[in-house]
Amino acid sequence: MLLVVGNAGDGVDPKVDERVIEEIQENGDANVIVILKDELETGVGIFSAQEEISVSEVVEELNINKEKEFSIINGFSGEISYQDLENLLEDERVEKIEYDYPIKLFLQDSVDLINASVVHSLNYNFGNITGRDQTVCILDTGINYTHPGLGGCFGNNSVDPGCKVIGGHDYVNSTSDAMDDNGHGTHVAGIVASNSTPLGIATDSFLISIKVLNDAGSGYLSDAVLGVEWCANNSTAFNISVISMSLGTDTAYESNCDGSFSSLASAINDAVGRDIVVLAAAGNSGNTTAISSPACITNVTAVGWSDKSDSVYSSSNRNNLVKLFAPGSSINSTSINGGYEEKSGTSMSTPHIAGVVALLKQYYNDTSLYVNSSRITQELEETGKTIFDSTTGLTFYRIDAHDALNDTAKPRVEIGLSNATVEMLQDNLTITINFTDAFLDATFSNISYPNGTLLADFSGVLELNQNNLTEIGIYTVIAWANDTNYNENLTTKTFAVQDVSGIPTVITFNYPEANPNITAASNVLFNVTLESKYTLSNVTLYHNFTDWHANQTLDLSTNDTSIEFNSSFIDGTYFWGIEACDVNNLCNFSENRTLSIDQSDPVVNLFAPSNATTVTVLPIDFTFNVTDYKIDSCTLTLKDSANETLSSVALGSNNVFTEDIYYLSNGNYNWSVNCIDTVNRNTTSDIFDFVLSCSSSFTRDCTSYSACSGGTKTRLCYDANYCTSAAENQSSTSGCSDSSGGSGSSGGSGGSGGAGGGATTTVTDQSVLKFQANAGDVKSFGISKDVGISGLELEFKNAVANAEVTVEKQDGLPAGTSAVDNVYGYIKININFVDEDLKEARIKFNVPKNWILTNALNNPTGVYMSRYSDSKWVKLETLTAGTEEENQKYEAITPGFSYFAISADKAAATTTILEAVTETNESKLEEIIIEDKTEDKKKVFSFFTGSVVKVKDLIKSKSGLYLIAGIVSVLLLIFLVYKFRSKLDFFKKINLPKVSFEKFNFFKRIGAKVIEKENSFKRVLKKKHKDKITREKEKLDQEKKKLEEERKEVEGFKKEEEKKKEKEERDKVKREKEIEKQRRKEESERENEKRRKEKEEEEKVKREEKTIEKQEKEERKKLRFIKEKEREEGFEIKHDKENKWRDFELENIDD
Repeated sequence: MLLVVGNAGDGVDPKVDERVIEEIQENGDANVIVILKDELETGVGIFSAQEEISVSEVVEELNINKEKEFSIINGFSGEISYQDLENLLEDERVEKIEYDYPIKLFLQDSVDLINASVVHSLNYNFGNITGRDQTVCILDTGINYTHPGLGGCFGNNSVDPGCKVIGGHDYVNSTSDAMDDNGHGTHVAGIVASNSTPLGIATDSFLISIKVLNDAGSGYLSDAVLGVEWCANNSTAFNISVISMSLGTDTAYESNCDGSFSSLASAINDAVGRDIVVLAAAGNSGNTTAISSPACITNVTAVGWSDKSDSVYSSSNRNNLVKLFAPGSSINSTSINGGYEEKSGTSMSTPHIAGVVALLKQYYNDTSLYVNSSRITQELEETGKTIFDSTTGLTFYRIDAHDALNDTAKPRVEIGLSNATVEMLQDNLTITINFTDAFLDATFSNISYPNGTLLADFSGVLELNQNNLTEIGIYTVIAWANDTNYNENLTTKTFAVQDVSGIPTVITFNYPEANPNITAASNVLFNVTLESKYTLSNVTLYHNFTDWHANQTLDLSTNDTSIEFNSSFIDGTYFWGIEACDVNNLCNFSENRTLSIDQSDPVVNLFAPSNATTVTVLPIDFTFNVTDYKIDSCTLTLKDSANETLSSVALGSNNVFTEDIYYLSNGNYNWSVNCIDTVNRNTTSDIFDFVLSCSSSFTRDCTSYSACSGGTKTRLCYDANYCTSAAENQSSTSGCSDSSGGSGSSGGSGGSGGAGGGATTTVTDQSVLKFQANAGDVKSFGISKDVGISGLELEFKNAVANAEVTVEKQDGLPAGTSAVDNVYGYIKININFVDEDLKEARIKFNVPKNWILTNALNNPTGVYMSRYSDSKWVKLETLTAGTEEENQKYEAITPGFSYFAISADKAAATTTILEAVTETNESKLEEIIIEDKTEDKKKVFSFFTGSVVKVKDLIKSKSGLYLIAGIVSVLLLIFLVYKFRSKLDFFKKINLPKVSFEKFNFFKRIGAKVIEKENSFKRVLKKKHKDKITREKEKLDQEKKKLEEERKEVEGFKKEEEKKKEKEERDKVKREKEIEKQRRKEESERENEKRRKEKEEEEKVKREEKTIEKQEKEERKKLRFIKEKEREEGFEIKHDKENKWRDFELENIDD
């Protein structure tokens, strides 16, 4: 009863983690974390009240096996069953049921690398920065606190114990003594705080040992929750500043995973709220898109693994949730055995950052600064050494303790624009400024018009509407910030205001006209008319004479003009267009136009049939070659008449007219080819002559030979050289023998007969057996291929040379056969000898037991093999041959080979079972009747002797029954005669003496009583027998009904399986379509983004070019000014046709 099982989206209770359901379905129980609501409203209306929910009450009422109870979270952990899950889901006090995920440790001179040793020497009047008075809480396998580098003692949770490891708790073994029995936790602790060589990061810091992993380095999520709660609850007493977790789940997550680990996330959020930095290793699976939990929880700082060359180590998990990296390769630290050893992994990277946090915390205390936990991790990121990961394209930061302490990083200044380009008097714009720094001091930001005039000073967010953006051009946004350590950063960003309505347009293409073909000259004149709202600055002609590039540019100073360009081309097809730009750097490119230049005629050469030759075979391939720039078509002329035209012609290689003229009469012919190009230039080739002298050869399309008759057989053939007409043919004969062949089994049918029609057969696999056989040989073959059978056993009566047997599995109903009901599969077996060569053949095959269960009602004898023979399927003798794993083995005996079918007879199987049941029950019924007949021990008196007789003897003895009936009849007759004697004349005439019937009445009474008792006994016995028979029949009917129900259930199961498979197939197709749709969408988005970036880049380049051109224009203006001044001094400047400047001295002219 787990109707809740499945996904929340499928109607499943969202309170339960899907992993819980999977574990219960697979193992029958699951380790879970149960989160309860804090309060529950009871009563109605004004009588309602909030009732606190107690873990103990819920556990007791639902009879749940609680293992551990949390303190910050209202909940507990434990192992639950199916029924427990149902009870919890039905209880409204339960808020969520999470899976208690297994967690494990992450394994694989660093003090100097992160500049911690430099920090140790710093002193701010209270002693060196070594992590003094700071406590690091380590959740791991425990700590070997007896190690000399870790203090040599355990403080047993005392505030001032005189030990480095001042306390902790063992949640694996439920004790307060958190001793390490693995070694991982001891190594981590040494990286944080070892005060013996090699030194840790924060040598004078204290440690808390929280053991949540066992001696194998594994544990459960619930213990990690308890560990975080312990550190948070004791943070004030022990001055805990950081929690370090070098552990996590095997499962990795691409985004924040708080929803999947709400219990742990709640505990971590509480710890962060108490100003504790929470660190966790990202994991060592080399995953570049996802990280382990708890590193993926929002308020956890995820830590990656860098090597000693400050590169991302390939085994480190990382994605955009990871910012901080620290050394993790071959880290030498304290060993559980009392010495030192090297380990690698994100487990080693995490305690490096934990130690640096302890150093920073001491520094802030000594300098009377308050910096919360989020600002500390932000400072580590801002001052860390940048590491670029080429695999992911992400940038990470390797921590630097010294720089973090001295803050050499500039404030981060980010300017956000809602649009990079704004349409004047239409669009609005939002500008967002963000300043980020742990010690931010002062900031300012403003925006300026294109001419440099200040538009506005602002901070944070500035909303500009269309009335604020009234000038066309580039606007500049400036943002500046500094921090208390005199680091400053100035950032600028620009956006453009444009007026698309004023973009220049090409009004008319005057010349060349649309898609012209120019045949006369290679020099082309381009003339267009332009129009622009604003003053035009330049216009450019583009074409692809060699490559598409700017060909000619003219500077303008007008807004309505006709522009002309002149360019030279060689033969070819070209694209060209015009770009016009105005003084606001708004440019418009016209559509591309096509230009064809062709100044030469086609050159046509003929090849075959060559001139003055004789052709003896039809059809004729007329082969020619043509050269030109581009050919439109070529036409064959045969015997002075146009015959065929090719519209697709290859240039510079052979082309062929394959003449569909098979029956030309012999004689003289001529041929030529005319070709026309795309500019209507045409050329006709030379004229070639040939003689057709065709000779017939009747060897084409021959029919099959007729049946042998009189020692000959005949067939019809057609002319292979096509000299004769299509209807003409010629018969040919061949000798043959009238003797009949074999049985016809060769090639497949084996004499099975029956062609049938319509259906086709697909062969899915084939096995070919080749061998030699002598008379009396028994050949056994095992077949491993999936051809429908597992083996063959052939006993030969006659010798067969080069025997060959082919076995083919049929993917459907064989062609020409009728369908078999309830079929498992079809097989085809061909032989190249006759069936009569065999004494016996056995076919071995296997059928899955689950197929037998569904299709033969689990009755193996209901499966058989049939052979297709004489147009019908014939059942073969089929024997069971044992079982093999999931299959039932069979052997079938066949008299020959053809098509075979394996099937099951449900009706036969049902009848067999019913007959067995009926036979059994009828035998029981017979036994009951016989037994009942012998059970009655009642005795009655004999009619005449008074001796005791048994009722069964009376019943069994027919003579006794006859005797009794006769006596009763006589007595009855005497009684009737005596009773009605007065009415009978016969008795009136006879004077009989009076007879006393007193004795007869006595016997009559006795007989009547006997008969009554006998009849009563018979009725009772008959009723008893009838009731038993009825009960047995009812029982039999019930069993038949049950069997029928089981059969229906099996059929229903089969239908459900088929429906399930169909649904799965539909779902698969749907998922594939959705995946393909998503892929196309993403591809489209990437393509759009690519085009957008390319467009932005092009616009940027254009703007830069325009700026340069503008500058050049200004320079030219200045130059003209200089030239004017020079003119006054005796020089003149002229502009030649090539736009080059030439200076020359003016002649002195006398007035």
